[in-house]
Amino acid sequence: MLAIHIVLSIVSVPVVLYALILGLTHTPAELRRTAHARVGRIAASAWILSLVLGVVTYLLLNHIFDYEFPSMLVSLFPVG
Repeated sequence: MLAIHIVLSIVSVPVVLYALILGLTHTPAELRRTAHARVGRIAASAWILSLVLGVVTYLLLNHIFDYEFPSMLVSLFPVG
């Protein structure tokens, strides 16, 4: 699940930027002749799925399984 979240996060950034730039630089009449709607659906779907998987991964790691860093890592990087 974390791997899918990471891949979708990486893939969705350029697709979202492309759809955003396309939408901001064209008039609504011009957008009908471009792939803006199709790219926008893909971008929104990938971004929302990545967001949901990120939140689920966070909840699983930090609240359900109560994951803690190994003590070796904590001693290498002191907080205070």
